Amino acid sequence: MPCWADSPAPPGAAAPQPIRMRALMLNLRRPFFADRRVREAMLISFDFEWIDRTLYDGRLRRIASYFPDSDFAAHGPPTDGEVALLDPFRDQLPPEVFKIAFTPPRTDGSGDEGIRYHLRRAMAQLDASGWVVQDGRLADGKTGTPFAFEILLHDQRDMRLVLPFARVLKRLGIVATVHVLGDAAYRTRRDRFDFDMILDDWAMPASPTGEPRACWGSATADTPGSCNYPGIESPVVDALTAAMADAKDPVQRLDAAHALDRVLTRGYYVIPLYSLAGQ
Repeated sequence: MPCWADSPAPPGAAAPQPIRMRALMLNLRRPFFADRRVREAMLISFDFEWIDRTLYDGRLRRIASYFPDSDFAAHGPPTDGEVALLDPFRDQLPPEVFKIAFTPPRTDGSGDEGIRYHLRRAMAQLDASGWVVQDGRLADGKTGTPFAFEILLHDQRDMRLVLPFARVLKRLGIVATVHVLGDAAYRTRRDRFDFDMILDDWAMPASPTGEPRACWGSATADTPGSCNYPGIESPVVDALTAAMADAKDPVQRLDAAHALDRVLTRGYYVIPLYSLAGQ
């Protein structure tokens, strides 16, 4: 399902070229992904550089935006217009939103040694959020419940993307199992939000004129079949998607999109992978 409501192209104009953001999407409806620090630990633990170098011959291009390859992607520090939109929510946002635009953490692609520093950072975030190691397994410090979850796929070829991730998580004491379903069964579970993590994508026109609230607004978080796959419920995201949809001119729209991109990327709702332009 496209993230943006389709808008007809003007007569004689070409239809907008779609941009697809591919990502591992975390289901915030699951208690273990409700904490932003846990979601950041997931992001930190994904060794994109090793996977790309070893399994894809360096052919993948990592994305760092919900609007990859478009003018709507945030870059550098926020402009005055972006700050004006973000400032009323400063006490609800991490400080990073007001600094340089998000860039995924990078390793040197060497594997075990290259990811070691990142795993220390990830473990610190997990420890801060109440997870402890018990007999080699990560568990909730209060309930003792093991940290175990399922990664759901609909394409067997994506196994080589996620199995290395599952192996890295095992070093943290996290058990991540990977299951591949047929398209119909996968769509049923995805559309009912019956998953822990999925590998999927959001499709959007390169020049969005539709409704951004469709996939990231609180109103769709519990609507079966919506493309708010992570279950994002944020008053800040709601305000920024409304500002983007209601913008009176291109400058306002860009400011709102950039501010929204900063908030979404720093919410760690997904682990961004790569874009699929024109597909």
